Amino acid sequence: MDILSLLGVILAFAAILGGNLLEGGAVSSLFNGPAAIIVIGGTLAATILQTSWPMLKRAFTQVRWVFVPPFINLEDGIGKVIDWSVKARKQGLLGLEG
Repeated sequence: MDILSLLGVILAFAAILGGNLLEGGAVSSLFNGPAAIIVIGGTLAATILQTSWPMLKRAFTQVRWVFVPPFINLEDGIGKVIDWSVKARKQGLLGLEG
């Protein structure tokens, strides 16, 4: 898991619990099943309503990246950037820019 993702989740829970405690609320008052269903269900329904199916499907597959980031081979990426820069320089030398 990415350390920033973990830190973000911890900070979110700390903010919710801290705000609740500062207002004098009990932690048990945050665990309200019907309210959670309304908020989570409404958010999911609104998202589905406004998003195309291919985009929604891709979003659901990328949610796992929060917990298990994909492997990125940096050497391949560096090679691609070098190839692109060589091609760009050749095009610039040949007067093909713009």
